Amino acid sequence: MPFSVKISAMEGADGLAMIPDKGYVWAGVQGACISLIRVSSDGEVLWTKSVCPAVPGQDISFGSLHIAPNPDGSGSFFVLFRKGAFVSAPDNYLIMLHLDAQGNILWETALPPQKRYGPFSTGSQLLVQPDGKIWAAHGMGFTDAFPDYNQALVYQVDPNGTTVMRRLFLTEDQAVINGLVAGLAETIIGYGALGFAINDGFLLHLDAFGNPLQASRFPGFYFLKDGGAFSNGDLAFMGKFGNRFAFTRIHPDGTPVWAFELPDSIKLVNLRVSSDDHLVLALRKGNQRYWLAKVDGESVEMKWSNQVEDCTFYKTTALSAGQNGSVCVAQTNYSGDLLSRLFSVGDSGEPGLSCPFWPVELPALKAISLNPLPLNFTSSDFQNPIDEQIFTTSPATLVISSCCPSVLPSAIFDLPDYLCAGSTLQLQTTDGACLDDWNWTLQGSNQTQFNQAHIQAVWDFPGHYLIRLEAYHGTCSSVYEDTLSVVEIPDLTLFSSRDTFICPDKPFSIQAGLSGYEEWIWQDGQEGSNRVWDPPQEGIWTLTGKNPDCQITDSLEIKFADCGPAQVFAPNVFTPNDDGINDAWEVYTQSGVFPLYCRVYDRWGNLCYASAEGMPAQWNGFTGRTAAPSGVYVWTFRYRTYTGAEEQRSGDLLLLR
Repeated sequence: MPFSVKISAMEGADGLAMIPDKGYVWAGVQGACISLIRVSSDGEVLWTKSVCPAVPGQDISFGSLHIAPNPDGSGSFFVLFRKGAFVSAPDNYLIMLHLDAQGNILWETALPPQKRYGPFSTGSQLLVQPDGKIWAAHGMGFTDAFPDYNQALVYQVDPNGTTVMRRLFLTEDQAVINGLVAGLAETIIGYGALGFAINDGFLLHLDAFGNPLQASRFPGFYFLKDGGAFSNGDLAFMGKFGNRFAFTRIHPDGTPVWAFELPDSIKLVNLRVSSDDHLVLALRKGNQRYWLAKVDGESVEMKWSNQVEDCTFYKTTALSAGQNGSVCVAQTNYSGDLLSRLFSVGDSGEPGLSCPFWPVELPALKAISLNPLPLNFTSSDFQNPIDEQIFTTSPATLVISSCCPSVLPSAIFDLPDYLCAGSTLQLQTTDGACLDDWNWTLQGSNQTQFNQAHIQAVWDFPGHYLIRLEAYHGTCSSVYEDTLSVVEIPDLTLFSSRDTFICPDKPFSIQAGLSGYEEWIWQDGQEGSNRVWDPPQEGIWTLTGKNPDCQITDSLEIKFADCGPAQVFAPNVFTPNDDGINDAWEVYTQSGVFPLYCRVYDRWGNLCYASAEGMPAQWNGFTGRTAAPSGVYVWTFRYRTYTGAEEQRSGDLLLLR
């Protein structure tokens, strides 16, 4: 199922890999930390983590992020990146982490350079074989001023994180390894480029132990970062043929199957082999707009070609092959905002979330001829283990939303037919969470915040006021205007009388309200225009009626009237014999009477029963645990009336057993 996820506060989101359960792990940079995001196959964000230096304030600068899943099906994965901000720093080396399915670090391994690492780190440099062996490679960009940058350095790490091989490969020209791809029979193939001013590339075929099996030099074609494998073992690579970007399919023995170059105006930035054995290309036009294309892996005929955005300058940073021919795309906005997005595209090029894509005509491809030559590499092993735990994980702070990669701003809002002066108006835009900025013009309003998708505003005086909204998304904008009519608050009465006198012992109800008002609320939070007080309560009660365009308020004061003496009744006989009939003696009062105490005495003046203040007067015929004998008893009941006066009643009581 195609999906689209937008992340705020993350940049450089070039780490991406599919996990065996069909979801993805995505990585980017947030300050001095790496952000990891686990996304299900349908785009649900399962968790986010930050991988940060254990000691805050360390000098950290990350190169490209590389992710590879663990083939054991556990959901764990590996991350490779360069640590160190300066080329001469002694702690400038690669870091490999093994993390569990929840993003917690299982182990950490540091991979030191042969001499030093430079300021770049490119390529698909992390590869995990089915037997659990982990391969990493390191290579820097060409420079004649610092030839030490140009390295073809390959590592092998066992499943426990121990470096078992660290090997430097050299040839007659400086070799820069840009990536690793799986070969046949557990072999691996490293690919890259030769020399500072030489447009030649190479393939280096290694056995399962890192020993050279075969190497080929490709005059005029040097291999860039991305590569992949077809189901029959053939390999796909992107590169440059002279000054033009190109891509090629090559047999595992180094024999080219075909190769094509793109026009001068087109840049190839990413390449992957999809699960249906086609090539997915991430391309960039001269106007900096990115688009995706899918071509047949055999005939190189275009299957589809779609531009994925038209308003912003998101750079495609990574591709990952999904299931059933789909592909997952990571992008980062390099126009100044820390925004990244991850979205999937189906096998026919359809986007997720009904997002608009625009068909783009793929320029004519020109076939080129590649003529590989034998190449000799020498290798030497170096051991320089580093045992230092530098990084730790913690929950990440990211703002996540589901936004299309392509969004055209639409500055549409709705206004009511009228608004009562002093009432609050909710103004809301469309696609608010996915746009960049908004500019409201609210003539005559007291609103001061104008750069929000959803705002509230109040107009205190009647009149006609201009409402204008400008919505922005990247280089695109939209403007909409409308006029708001503000009228006087209608003079409406909700209650027939301002003062109401009621008896304190009887429930009191009222019906108020007018048609056209959907919401009614009293000052104590109770909703609805009809209300019953049981027991009655004195005080001033305010009722507010609301509709989208107006708000009215009215109040009512409830007072207790003098309705005669308080009513108190106590029976003069009861039979506590456990037959379920008349087993307890109780004093009954009207509503509004507050009991202070009740006491029952026998004929000799001994206290048999006493109630606590505020508790009902109810005697079960026992004195402590002893049943009181049959006979005549005397009771006294003291209480407070609704007026605050204290009164007392007393009488005789016959107990029969």
